[in-house]
Amino acid sequence: MIILDLWETLEQIFKDQREKIQDIEVRETEKIPSEIDLNLEIGRWYRIRNVVSLYVDMKGSTQLSNDRYIKTSAKMYEIFTGSLIKILKKEEFKAHFIDIKGDGGFALWKEKYGSVKALLAAVTFKTYVEKYLKNFIGELIDGWEIASKIGIAKGEVLVKRVGERNRGDKKYNWAVWAGKPVNYSAKLSDLAEADTVLVTEKVFEDFSYPKELEEYLIFSCECSGKTILWTGREDLNNKNFFEENVWELKSCWCERHGKKYLNKVLEIINR
Repeated sequence: MIILDLWETLEQIFKDQREKIQDIEVRETEKIPSEIDLNLEIGRWYRIRNVVSLYVDMKGSTQLSNDRYIKTSAKMYEIFTGSLIKILKKEEFKAHFIDIKGDGGFALWKEKYGSVKALLAAVTFKTYVEKYLKNFIGELIDGWEIASKIGIAKGEVLVKRVGERNRGDKKYNWAVWAGKPVNYSAKLSDLAEADTVLVTEKVFEDFSYPKELEEYLIFSCECSGKTILWTGREDLNNKNFFEENVWELKSCWCERHGKKYLNKVLEIINR
């Protein structure tokens, strides 16, 4: 029989952690470190400015949590998250860090055009879901529709590997990303409607530098009469959780002009 001395255990944990944080230091870095480079025992956190965080969630997945759909759920999670990773790893808008969280995932960029690459990846994945996955999942389960919900934010993050090593070869530790962009992008993803992208004002502003990006990222193609693609979400602006305005995008890549627009943006940011 296992008997846990509750109060002694909690007191010891508090004592150990209190001692551990005495030597905490924060170092500035201009790039997103790999998990291999993050220290576990040393109390060193890294602060990284102007990081762009993209968070992708799948709408409606809880409907498939019962035993009746367990095999279908596995197929759905595999194709959704597997496809997401492949797109985020594409060289054209490759993320510096990718992690899967449940039935979605998040990615980070730290570069001049991080916001633009995050948007390109988001719209590309959104288009993929609408063009391919909706029909595929609809055929697996009659009446069920898959959708993506995406949030993008920008700001300062702190990162460190936390946890403990056990006595075997495995490690019980994880990279922790703390800061507003990660929290905001996750919250935006949660608040987004099906098949929409929500971005903060700091991200939205990056779609106009240089100015020529606006033609491809702010305005629609000729098929829609060159209208503005974005709508301000006044219900979210500067209220409660967020400290900046929020913008919403419902469009995906146009069948006729999508390839041209995507490649024009890549041409601009890679000059």
